[in-house]
Amino acid sequence: MPGPLDSDAPPAAKRPVRVVSWNLHNCRRGLERIARPLRAADADVVGLQEVDRGTRRSGNTDQAAKLAEACGYPYFRFFRAIGRDRGEYGVALLSRWPLLAPRVGMLPNRRGFEQRIVATAVVEIPPTRFAVSVTHLTNSRSYPRLRREQAAFIAAQLRHSPLPQVVVGDFNEPPGGPTWRELASVFSDVFGAVGQGAGGTFPLVFPFLPALRIDYVFASPDLALAGARVIQTSASDHHLLLAEVWVPPPRAHRVEMVG
Repeated sequence: MPGPLDSDAPPAAKRPVRVVSWNLHNCRRGLERIARPLRAADADVVGLQEVDRGTRRSGNTDQAAKLAEACGYPYFRFFRAIGRDRGEYGVALLSRWPLLAPRVGMLPNRRGFEQRIVATAVVEIPPTRFAVSVTHLTNSRSYPRLRREQAAFIAAQLRHSPLPQVVVGDFNEPPGGPTWRELASVFSDVFGAVGQGAGGTFPLVFPFLPALRIDYVFASPDLALAGARVIQTSASDHHLLLAEVWVPPPRAHRVEMVG
C-alpha cells in the first residue's frame, strides 16, 4: 500500500484517497475490536453504519467520537437516523481532513419501517475538495421495492453535484439487483471495477457459503479508480471494505460547496 505523504505536497497530488465503508453492528463485539482493523486500514475517510450514540445498550457511549479518538481521526460527524434505547442510532463519518457543510437527507420510507438516511459532507484536502456520503438502506425482505426507491433518491440528489462524489454504505443487496443498478447508472462500483480478491462483505451462517457483497463504495465519473479490497474481520457481522480513488485537481472556475 502507499506510504506516507510528503509533508510539503498536496495529498491528492501524491496518492489516492483511501475510503472505508463498514457496518459496525453497533460495536456489540467491543469498541476496541472495531478500532484495531480501522487503524490497520489507515483510511483517510471512513463511513460507518449502525452507530450508537448515548444508548443504554452501548453504555451511553458516543461511538463515533470514541473511534475517532482511538484511531487518530481529528474530524468526525455523527448523523442521527432514529432515536433508540434512550439514545441515538445512525451513521457517521471519520476523517483526517475537515468535514464541511454536513447535511442529512431522509430517505423514502413506508409506515412500519425504520427510517433511513443519507448523510453528506465535503472533505477538504487542499487544494481540492470532494463530497462523501454515507448511507444504510432498508434490509426489508417483505418490501424490497423500498430499497430501490431509496437508492434512486440518493442517485437523483447527488448526480448533479459540482464536486466529485464518493458514496459508501450498506446497501443490503448484491450487485446486479435493482438497487445496485440505480447507483451504477450514475456512479462506478469501485470494487466491481478494480477490486482485488474476494468481494463478499456479509458472511453467511455457514462458512462454506461465500459472503454476500452488499457493502459498496461508489465513485462519480470524475474520480479515477485505483483499487479496492475487503478486509475480513470478526469484529462485526460485516467485513470492512477499503477503496482508493484519485481526486482530480480543482476546476479552473470557482466551485460551490454542496449543502
